[in-house]
Amino acid sequence: MTNYIPPTESALMQRLEECVQKAAGPMEVEAWYRIACLGDFFAEQNGWVFNGWSAVILVLVKRHNWLPEEIERMSVSHLAIVLTEDLVNHKLTPLQSSFLAQWMKRQQR
Repeated sequence: MTNYIPPTESALMQRLEECVQKAAGPMEVEAWYRIACLGDFFAEQNGWVFNGWSAVILVLVKRHNWLPEEIERMSVSHLAIVLTEDLVNHKLTPLQSSFLAQWMKRQQR
């Protein structure tokens, strides 16, 4: 039995806003967002109650024995390198993709 609960629309909006705060520009926003959404996939696969960034941290702690503080200090480009295979094989859900597309469209104005 799984404990996983998919993020709500409001949670995805909050996530996107947090990514904007972390990022140096639109490309970084997209990268941070995709990494956080990858965490949803990790959570679903493992039946975890938490998702997003928390799930990414747990996966990296388990894989590499890194401390959470080390992971939190990593740049988005370093995280993308470490998670390359996962990111290449992961597709955003339609809802996740929709939020990202809407945000990107607003940035083009």
